Amino acid sequence: MEVDRGEVIRIAGSVGSESPEELADLLLELIELEYASRHHKRPNLVGKFVKLIDGEKEA
Repeated sequence: MEVDRGEVIRIAGSVGSESPEELADLLLELIELEYASRHHKRPNLVGKFVKLIDGEKEA
């Protein structure tokens, strides 16, 4: 799946994020995780999203 990182950074900056590049990276990781999960029977996306987001908060 092709998503323009520069465009995601621009959008992340427009929502008032203090660090739009970090927010963009997180959003891209979530998109990749969701896209990859399409091939699994029960992907447990909520748990994976929570772990990924919580990991970003700790960093």
